Amino acid sequence: MTNGISGRTCGGCTACCKTHYIEKFDKPAGVWCSSCAIGVGCRIYGAHPDECASFKCLWLLGEFPESHRPDKLKIVADFQHEKVYGRVITVVRLWEASEGALDKSESLKLVKASLESKYVVLQRRLVPSGGYSDQLNAPANFMSAQELAELIRLLGSDEDEVVTEPP
Repeated sequence: MTNGISGRTCGGCTACCKTHYIEKFDKPAGVWCSSCAIGVGCRIYGAHPDECASFKCLWLLGEFPESHRPDKLKIVADFQHEKVYGRVITVVRLWEASEGALDKSESLKLVKASLESKYVVLQRRLVPSGGYSDQLNAPANFMSAQELAELIRLLGSDEDEVVTEPP
């Protein structure tokens, strides 16, 4: 499986096989990839799409402790960097692999710590009908309303709610 900079490997974690859109297969975000052996790995590993091969979650990169491995936390976390009016904004994206995972105490701590580090947080909550409902959290007084609107546009987010103070 994929090696992260940290020396970690995916092992049996297949959470991102559910959370992320895979263009090559036109697989929607929030549903399992048909090539995934859930909890085991990719059935076509080695011939899997470049977008899968190049993806590194924050756990794999060594940013999170072992207890935050996506299949344990039920959240896949990654970074997205967007240039907003000449300023690079780092967005921590938290993708639920299981409904309700973002409401757990460890997840709430992740949101709080990210906001305190001056990251914008995009919480992507699974919805029963499939797909995601977004909530964007920005640190208080971190960006103007114009910058926030541009960031939302760049993210292509269908955010349902924007929160500008820590939850």
